[in-house]
Amino acid sequence: MIDSVTQLDLPGGIDPQQQAGNALPCFIVGPENRLLAVALAPLVEAPSLTDQARRFSPLTLVGDSGSGKSHLAGALARRWKKLLGAEQVERFTAVDFGRLVHAATSDGVLADYRETLWQRQLIILEDLQNL
Repeated sequence: MIDSVTQLDLPGGIDPQQQAGNALPCFIVGPENRLLAVALAPLVEAPSLTDQARRFSPLTLVGDSGSGKSHLAGALARRWKKLLGAEQVERFTAVDFGRLVHAATSDGVLADYRETLWQRQLIILEDLQNL
């Protein structure tokens, strides 16, 4: 039984190059993801995310398919990129991250790649269970 549903307005504008159906300006908070919304509220509402980005990096989202992880991660990444600069934020799925690490290892540049990541203020890693 659903006892309540609220809406969490998401920060950052929607990229006009995205198709309209790919990103929504809000995240629906129900009983199944209420804890997530409470935990991430400081990230959504903060006027400056520099301290928040340091506190939450790497931000790892896991959960059932369709629970809104990618939708929420995309909105947060847009916000942080806007405030911190695109070069300060990296967003990966675990599978993509694994491929990049494998490629860097194969190319003999893993140390350089690792250093590049350490310089970021925020790393968002989705679907960690797939790593």
